Amino acid sequence: MSVARRWRVMHLLYNTLIILALPALLVYFGYRWLRGKSREGWAERMGYLPVFTGEPPIWVHAVSAGEAVAAEAVVRALRERLPDVPILYTAGTPEGRATARKRMGSLLTHVAYAPYDLPWAVARAMDRVRPRLYLLVESDLWPNLLQAAAVRGVPAMLANGYISERTLRRGRLVPALYRWIFGNLCSICVQTEAVRRRALALHAVPERVCVVGNVKYDQATAPLTDEQASRWRALFRLRPDEPVLVAGSTHPGEEEKVLAAYSAMRASGIAPRLILAPRHPQRAEEVETLVRHAGFACVRRSHLGEGDGPAPEPDAVILLDTMGELAGVFSLATVVFLGGSLVPVGGHDILQPLIAGKPVLLGPYTHRQREIVEDALDAGVVWVVTTPQELARRSLELMKDAGSGDGYAANAVSFVSGRRGASQRCAEEAARLLGEMQPLRTHGVGKAVGKS
Repeated sequence: MSVARRWRVMHLLYNTLIILALPALLVYFGYRWLRGKSREGWAERMGYLPVFTGEPPIWVHAVSAGEAVAAEAVVRALRERLPDVPILYTAGTPEGRATARKRMGSLLTHVAYAPYDLPWAVARAMDRVRPRLYLLVESDLWPNLLQAAAVRGVPAMLANGYISERTLRRGRLVPALYRWIFGNLCSICVQTEAVRRRALALHAVPERVCVVGNVKYDQATAPLTDEQASRWRALFRLRPDEPVLVAGSTHPGEEEKVLAAYSAMRASGIAPRLILAPRHPQRAEEVETLVRHAGFACVRRSHLGEGDGPAPEPDAVILLDTMGELAGVFSLATVVFLGGSLVPVGGHDILQPLIAGKPVLLGPYTHRQREIVEDALDAGVVWVVTTPQELARRSLELMKDAGSGDGYAANAVSFVSGRRGASQRCAEEAARLLGEMQPLRTHGVGKAVGKS
């Protein structure tokens, strides 16, 4: 059977299953609608994306907020190379859409919801947008959308590609499906050699797969300047020589362990300050209750204002209950513990505290950041702890070593800066694909019809 015929068979089977499942899908969508979910952007999800006139856009897609952060580096690299090309950005979730608007709204022509992978919806979307390139970020591979791009001669590319062991296991159960999916990708830029091997095991075309690195290394922003850090220390009433433990992005079940470790540290004779930043600031009241039950005074960052609020008590735990400030607060730390790792969440981004030159402690659950964490462990810039006692002991050791001139800060910064460049390599590959495709008919100045 020819490749084209195999793809037609897979297209037929996939969409037959969608049609058979349509009654259940309609009930599910109706339930979400009644609960106030998925109402926003319904027309866009049905394929009514903006109609682009004139110069065809690049269509960038990333599913959620985390992928939007990764997409930002790629979009900025694209903008450097192609400053005047329209860019449509689609997301799969409200959080992803909001993050894209906040972080890169000025770089984008339009931000929308991605269409559901229904054959009529994706066909309508492709015909309205007429993209010159469809660029996916990380892993949100929808068969009908990729097929719609392929039949219209639109090159599709995966940037910062990631394929987990779980996806590999599932993919091996339906190998024909993944042959079809990867067969419709013109270029697959993956994060690591391990991801490349998984892609090949799922029948990606070998000559289309390249290892470019992880764009997350390009995301880490510069730490606070000395002047900025001094203002933060004054706001929190931190003494110049006072050691600080920043516990960032913590989840339920972790704050109790951090507080137990903090109690043990203070009992040892070293009295650090604790800045506690739950992953979800809406849990602030719950976390404040935990802090007070552990016997510590607590003050919320939001109550301090810009220094015009009440001064925190000298030994109070600072509860960071605001969005967007944790990356800067890492600069105040002597030691950083990153949450989502003492409970089976899978860990969070370790790069921001590393670019600030801070030692980072993690729990054992880091499967969502596996490759980066393994590299960081090999480089000796992060440590794994499994209990509150280990967290306390390792934190104290690192605090005693702080300022000893062992070069840790330089090694941590070098670990991040030496691995940068993946977003530029993805942009280079996108430019190559654009250079190879047939010129599309254009008329007038490219613009999106509709509001973003």
